[in-house]
Amino acid sequence: MSANAVWLAWGSPDSKVIGNMRGHFTETWIYVRYAYPYYYPYYGPYAPGFGFFGDPFYDPFYYSLIPPSIPYPYKIVTFSNGRVMSFQYLVPP
Repeated sequence: MSANAVWLAWGSPDSKVIGNMRGHFTETWIYVRYAYPYYYPYYGPYAPGFGFFGDPFYDPFYYSLIPPSIPYPYKIVTFSNGRVMSFQYLVPP
């Protein structure tokens, strides 16, 4: 499969890495997704009884209205001479 076929199927990669494998030029495309932790306390700074300004335990990042996201690579494709050498599909965390 060519790089153009992968681009048509999966779209533009989030990042590209240039390398060398056994004396041949390689290019690796990395596609990234984001995961949200399930344990995140989604109270918000204005929840009743939690996180008011002046509270000694107030942490604006802990009580954020926007939950944190964790990036992880979910598709990785390596090309050599314009053809796919290997690909990986990773299961979400």
